[in-house]
Amino acid sequence: MPFINGFPGTRVHSQEIIERALAYIGHDNMLALFDHFEQGGLKRYEILDRPEKFVVALEHIFGSDAEILEKQVIMEICLKSRSVQFDSNMTFVEASQVKGT
Repeated sequence: MPFINGFPGTRVHSQEIIERALAYIGHDNMLALFDHFEQGGLKRYEILDRPEKFVVALEHIFGSDAEILEKQVIMEICLKSRSVQFDSNMTFVEASQVKGT
């Protein structure tokens, strides 16, 4: 069960987590990234439900630098869950599978 399903108002929290993490690249760049994801069939509210697709899309755009954004999202997930400690070896797919409290 994806992490985000542990929250009420699931879609709102999913978008909030992703937007906070991707704010690192700037608002306009974040919107362009979401547009690119949607062209590839991944809606922004689906990112935490389809983590593998998100990681592949990031890697396609940013190459090895995608890991920086992936870690930003993982940190936001850890902050929201309050039950998971950030681990630099944790993958986005693993973090998105953690149940919320």
